[in-house]
Amino acid sequence: MAIPTSRTTVAAEIQLDPERCTGCGLCVAVCKDNELTLVQGRVALSGHPVFGCIGCGHCMAICPTGAVRILGRTLSPEDLFDLPERAAATTYAPLHALLQCRRSIREFQARPVESELIDKILAAA
Repeated sequence: MAIPTSRTTVAAEIQLDPERCTGCGLCVAVCKDNELTLVQGRVALSGHPVFGCIGCGHCMAICPTGAVRILGRTLSPEDLFDLPERAAATTYAPLHALLQCRRSIREFQARPVESELIDKILAAA
């Protein structure tokens, strides 16, 4: 059984700032709704969306100048965050080893967990 919500019936709002747009076309390339297009070297609404903006945020996240903003469907520009530098990223081997060492815990100790640790776990998730 399905439960229809506004996420399935209301499109997200797309706000464009053509003055900030460099015409790179990255946002157009990732928009699967065909809502975005380039007109005279600037991002614009196509006027021919397939479904209406689903609020995935890919266009907003990939835009290097912040010319695209998405509001609605539980998404806003405040949800964006800077990615860590590549130098801080891990390589395959340590990540693979970490994943192989992971185990499910089914018996828990009755002791409090520090708020800072909970925050770190939630941020990582």
